[in-house]
Amino acid sequence: MRNVRSIFLGWLLCGIATNLLSQNIHVYSGKNLMDSSTWVRIEIPANQPYKRYGEAILPTIGIECHQSGEKHDFQILLHTGLVETEGWRVLGSAELEFRHRLDDAEPGRSIWAPLTDGETYACLGGWKPQMPRELFLKDLFSAKRLLVEFQPYRWNGNFTAEFDMQGLAGEFARHEECKLN
Repeated sequence: MRNVRSIFLGWLLCGIATNLLSQNIHVYSGKNLMDSSTWVRIEIPANQPYKRYGEAILPTIGIECHQSGEKHDFQILLHTGLVETEGWRVLGSAELEFRHRLDDAEPGRSIWAPLTDGETYACLGGWKPQMPRELFLKDLFSAKRLLVEFQPYRWNGNFTAEFDMQGLAGEFARHEECKLN
């Protein structure tokens, strides 16, 4: 009887530990009925939300992977809610620059394009000028923590979203849709 309890307790603790380690990564998937392509979106919520007009807004960072036949593609997506562009370096009518920091490295900047919802941005380039998305993604895989600074719309001052990036590389590798070409 003691061995049965020990085994059960071991399984229970293993299950709880697995749940705690993976609870900050959310995975969504689907299939396009028109062309049978498939997609997976891996999202990591920020550690804390910010409040605007009494509403809690939780930023997310994520990767959306697409597969059509043998072709693979991905986007790095940042959901911030509406942001102020006044005072930010606006690179063009459809590009913004956000300040970021990986682990304890020096802060850097990356270029993002707003999506049609006006609250989500797709990464166009990484920390250094002309850095391809693939290298930016590899930097995200090796980081334990990501900080992203932005000013929420009609909010006094900047907000720094903190993301726990551990487990992102492993989750990316688990999905057929998520491959670097």
